[in-house]
Amino acid sequence: MSVSSGSTLNELLGELKLLLRPRLRENQEAYSLYNRIRDIIMNTLSIDYEYMVELEGSLAKDTNIGGETDLDIFILVKKDDITNSWIKTNIIRPLRNALTMKGFNAKLRYSSHPYINVSWRIYSADIVPAYWATNINDIKTAVDRTPFHTKYVVSRLKDEQKDEVRLLKKFLKGVGVYGAEIKTSGFSGYLCELLIIKYGTFINSIKSMASWKPPQLVIIEDTNGTEIDNKLHGVTPLVVPDPVDLRRNAAAAVSLKSFETAVLAAKLFLTHPSRDYFFPRREAFSSDELSNAVKKSGRCPVIAVYRVAHGVAPDVLWGELRRVGRKCVNVLKESDFKVIDVRAWSNEGPIAMIFLDVLNCNTSVSRIHIGPYPHMGPNSLAFIYKYVDSPTSIGPWVGDDGRLYVVKPVRYTSPTDALLSNRSRVEGKHVKLVFVARSIDELVKKVIPLGVSKGEVLYGRPKQSCPTFLKTYIMPLHDLHLNITGTGSP
Repeated sequence: MSVSSGSTLNELLGELKLLLRPRLRENQEAYSLYNRIRDIIMNTLSIDYEYMVELEGSLAKDTNIGGETDLDIFILVKKDDITNSWIKTNIIRPLRNALTMKGFNAKLRYSSHPYINVSWRIYSADIVPAYWATNINDIKTAVDRTPFHTKYVVSRLKDEQKDEVRLLKKFLKGVGVYGAEIKTSGFSGYLCELLIIKYGTFINSIKSMASWKPPQLVIIEDTNGTEIDNKLHGVTPLVVPDPVDLRRNAAAAVSLKSFETAVLAAKLFLTHPSRDYFFPRREAFSSDELSNAVKKSGRCPVIAVYRVAHGVAPDVLWGELRRVGRKCVNVLKESDFKVIDVRAWSNEGPIAMIFLDVLNCNTSVSRIHIGPYPHMGPNSLAFIYKYVDSPTSIGPWVGDDGRLYVVKPVRYTSPTDALLSNRSRVEGKHVKLVFVARSIDELVKKVIPLGVSKGEVLYGRPKQSCPTFLKTYIMPLHDLHLNITGTGSP
């Protein structure tokens, strides 16, 4: 729904605020869950150090979005030499057992240190042990800053700005760049809160975002003469010195892709305001329709399917998939295949996929290989001796530019052959290559025996929708076009 002459932007945003604001019952249930878990923690832990249990995150700051409320429960321990092994032995192990006995599905997770994730009804809660720092300069790990972030936002954010935060979060989520985890490399909830503290409203934030250029520096408030660390400049596209700790960039997780996507979305929204940016319409496509779209474009889909080791933490998995994706691109480029785009998908279970959009499905049987200049001494002679008697090569010869050239046969004539023949180069510690599909039909046929249902591939799950990903892989601008124009034609 775009803003028409019969409605105004303010009316649209007013309606969205009501939709995004959590209902009283939701917050009551979330706080009830917090109290239950806090009581379990207090009755379970028996450690020789002072500690306290504290609620952090969006619920504590009253910036949570209705229907999407998660809990961040911190166990702050006054132990100067706190280590991961101590945390695991004295907190994680006994607490996980206690939570399981109480009927919670308690999962062990890892970030910079171990923590527990529990789910109950529609809610998810992370239980995070951390060092109890009394001063920001005393923190030992990045997670120790979180209580200071909560206190800062609560002290600075006005009541009427909480709805503005929800609008910004939902907008960025709708365009696919909300979340600081490796999978998204986008805007964290805390960063959204800082931007509203800086700009005051959602609209002002979007207007500023539309004019951003990397490297963009955003100062949240007066630093009282404190200089910003030069190390923060020029490393990432967006630099937002954390007002709680000016040594840290609160936007360090934002990748260039997420940055530019946010800038583009801001420009488009200001031109064509629409509810669809917050609640994107997703047109469904059958595998036949997706296959036809590929055929019409003349492109070559290459889908590498991997088996994922059991129990790999999501951040570890997505980081590895990014590295594996880059390895796949390098292998294909070495064999003269032009890669348009590369993306990763996983159900965060046993299966992961690397989607490579390749311009050419086949290469010619031969390629021109460029050598050194003859004046480069030993290098030029070595090049000549290597190819002069080769029965499969033509040349060498000196080109018009003065360099040596030779025509040599290509090693691989298809992207599939290139990847399968370099299996060890395109795998990771936790992901092992199973097969490479050259079409959507082949993918569906071969992935089902691996324990992934046809429904999951074609219709998807709410959180890890493979078909939605397949569509954005094949028609990356379709939903964007849909949201701008209000039509379904690509």
